[in-house]
Amino acid sequence: MPRVPAPQAIAAAVLGDVSPAGRTVATWYEKDADLAGARGVMDLEAAKVTYRYAPAPSVAIPFGFGLSYSSFAYSGLTLLGSTSVRPCDPIEVQFSVANVGAVDADEVAQLYVEPLAPHAAPLRLANFTRVHVRAGASSTVRLALAPRWHAAVHAGPDFWRPSIVVPRGALRISVGGGQPAHAQSLSVVVNVTSEAPEASCPHGLYAASP
Repeated sequence: MPRVPAPQAIAAAVLGDVSPAGRTVATWYEKDADLAGARGVMDLEAAKVTYRYAPAPSVAIPFGFGLSYSSFAYSGLTLLGSTSVRPCDPIEVQFSVANVGAVDADEVAQLYVEPLAPHAAPLRLANFTRVHVRAGASSTVRLALAPRWHAAVHAGPDFWRPSIVVPRGALRISVGGGQPAHAQSLSVVVNVTSEAPEASCPHGLYAASP
């Protein structure tokens, strides 16, 4: 439930005193028929109707979408390191976010990863950050991709002990103000040179910076 300051916050956004920067955390489809096979929240992933599978034409409001009183442009995506990495290495990118509107505002820069091998896991949000950019100015942003976000889960000895590995192969890393299919984005391809089990990563799969 909204707390006491909620009306003031809503009024400030409606009257233009602040620029909103919230982002959606779900995908809204145009028709109920697009959700066929999903009988409840627990079925969404199995029915392939989450943001990771959503085809662009049938989505009314995409995951990661938000409104602003300003507009932003992305440029200069740079990979901070080699295009070939070991499986346990984190990956870091740098890029510029420019406020090309007339209002000071916050932008939520999002990083998505997509393995390019056949039958690999689909697109996934791997990192994001909220940055304040004054009108006409730009900001340099760095985001890291931890190994966990492109790891794969295979059947293990039993349900509670799956086998988690970081597979080899190419990854497409995209940055922008939303999903690559629904917003302006920049991308770079990185190659993971070998496969490694989770246990072989000295800092685990959650290491977020080089």
